[in-house]
Amino acid sequence: FLVWRSSHPAFTPDGDTLYFVRSTPNFSFWTILVSRFEKGRWSTPEVARFSGQFSDADPFITADGARCYFISNRPVAGKSKPDLDIWVMDKTAAGWSEPKNMGAPINSSGSEWYPTVAANGTMYFGSDREGGKGRTDIYRSRLVDGKHAEPENLGDSINTQFNEFEPLIAPD
Repeated sequence: FLVWRSSHPAFTPDGDTLYFVRSTPNFSFWTILVSRFEKGRWSTPEVARFSGQFSDADPFITADGARCYFISNRPVAGKSKPDLDIWVMDKTAAGWSEPKNMGAPINSSGSEWYPTVAANGTMYFGSDREGGKGRTDIYRSRLVDGKHAEPENLGDSINTQFNEFEPLIAPD
């Protein structure tokens, strides 16, 4: 029988909604599920409206609840992608907006992993992009005048010749 794995919990700021990843046993496909705390109990998890068709993982909700980031291998501009990119959705009165690919300089020809965003807008994430120290490294991209700057490798004090790819940065 199949054993699904769950990981990467992300709560909305009010603590009443939980997004998390369900992966196949061999980690070949990921889906983001959502559960809501209603009437004193958590609802049965269901596939999030924006997930289920492509591999989607690593949800992250900003401290103010205004944005939700995740990674996916969904097509960009109608073209399939062999790698994972970071996607973002804005909170609207009706729920989350349609996912938007972050594009360059955040996304590269390599895979990007687990985006987290600090209160000042700096995004931290893992990537196996060209020029890293190891297989996958941790990068940050500062928010400058409303746009993300070219990602900076966090260097030898964080990255090694091995994999570092899922940072969790405190919102402050």
